[in-house]
Amino acid sequence: MKPKEPAIGVCDISQRTKAEALATLAHKIDEGRLSRREALAIRLIDRMVEDPHTVTDGFFGELRQAFSEDELIELVFAGALFIWGNHFNITMRVDTDPESAYPHNLRYATATSR
Repeated sequence: MKPKEPAIGVCDISQRTKAEALATLAHKIDEGRLSRREALAIRLIDRMVEDPHTVTDGFFGELRQAFSEDELIELVFAGALFIWGNHFNITMRVDTDPESAYPHNLRYATATSR
């Protein structure tokens, strides 16, 4: 069971960029275009979104080779905050301001209860 789908592409705005985002990431990071730290940070957030249980001790060891303890705390906190915000917006069906440049009257995907 992967909760990633509800976090990406479930409203009108993100639906337009979902295919591009998935094609870009697709669990395959081109480290030639990113620094090691950038690639590791993306892998961390990807794991946090998909299933935080995949952030294993071994992976944390890899992260600790590139980041200080303070940097790791900041990465995890910021990632968790944005993931929480996304879940809040989806649950509450938050819409854009009518005066914003973004589309209004967003539609969110729904799933059946378990």
